[in-house]
Amino acid sequence: MPRFPDHSQLRRFLGSIRARLLGIIVLFGVALIAMVAMLAAIDARDIYAGRQDELRTVTEVAYKVVEQQYSEFKSGKISEAEAQQRAKTNVRALRYNANDYFFVQNKDVVLVVHGVRPDLEGGEMSKNQDPTGKYFGVEMNRVAAENGQGFVDYQYAKPGAPLDQPSPKLSYVKQFAPWQWTLGTGLYIDDINATVWSRVLWTAATALAFLIAIGGFAGVVMFRLSNRLNVLSTAMTSLAAGESEVALPVIAGKDEVADMARAVQVFKRNAVERARLEAEALAHRGQTDAERERAAAERAKAAEEQAEVVRRLGGGLKELAGGDLMVRLGDGFSPTYAQIRDDFNEAIDRLKSTILSVVESAGAIKTGAQEISAASDDLSRRTE
Repeated sequence: MPRFPDHSQLRRFLGSIRARLLGIIVLFGVALIAMVAMLAAIDARDIYAGRQDELRTVTEVAYKVVEQQYSEFKSGKISEAEAQQRAKTNVRALRYNANDYFFVQNKDVVLVVHGVRPDLEGGEMSKNQDPTGKYFGVEMNRVAAENGQGFVDYQYAKPGAPLDQPSPKLSYVKQFAPWQWTLGTGLYIDDINATVWSRVLWTAATALAFLIAIGGFAGVVMFRLSNRLNVLSTAMTSLAAGESEVALPVIAGKDEVADMARAVQVFKRNAVERARLEAEALAHRGQTDAERERAAAERAKAAEEQAEVVRRLGGGLKELAGGDLMVRLGDGFSPTYAQIRDDFNEAIDRLKSTILSVVESAGAIKTGAQEISAASDDLSRRTE
């Protein structure tokens, strides 16, 4: 027959204090993981937001450079062609973060400036497509023309890397309307991701260290507390079952469990004292019952002896009434009634003596009477 798991033990464990404390530790760990994930998401968002702000700021700088040359042209100091050439040269030379650069493409999606790849200038960007199928040059002109500025994400090769090995990139573009240029710059997102993951790992490692420290401490406290409570519960169950000799846990500390152990010790002492009193009461009750039975037996024996005495006295008196002056009460009387026996026998002896005295006196009287009668007869004969 298949054996099914004992769900009662599982329910008993889930209802125990140890399981609840363990659940608190698990919830703490889950909350800590959730907090790390939330902080990582916030951190990533802040990093992206910071990079976006950076792209906006540096693009504004490049925009001001182009705008300055356009102002020179508008003021008549230089021609428009010269102004555009100066603007291209200045934008091409601009750098930020050491190696990050700018690019410019015209309304026909032709690349007119590339900060690190001048060889690409003059190239048709409308046909450039990243691995996802996005025509990013066209998308940049569309965003700049429709919104004036905005972000475009795509994939593009890093400086020095072959064009067939693109990396994820986020660019910010802004339109310079007078010349219909789309001015932009970008950052590689994999670098941002590396920064985010570095911070996530550092945060996770710190959180893990705290989780191990706090969880370990809480685990030690939990298991010690649970073991103390289990021992105390077992002792209380045994005491409730009447086992007054059960050993109680050693009282250590001044916490609530120690207070409970002290209370159980008082309960044990009271239980032992109650058991002792009950044993004494039982022994006393047994002794009283024994004494009562002994007294009843003595009374029964005394009644029996008394009945025997009465019977024998009655028999003696009956024989005495029949004229037997030789009747005597012999042995068989207890010391309590021995005096009655002796008094009866003595009374019979005295009665016998009295009767004998009377008989003797009667004989003497008879003899005297006979003598008187004889003397009287003799006197009568003499008188005649």
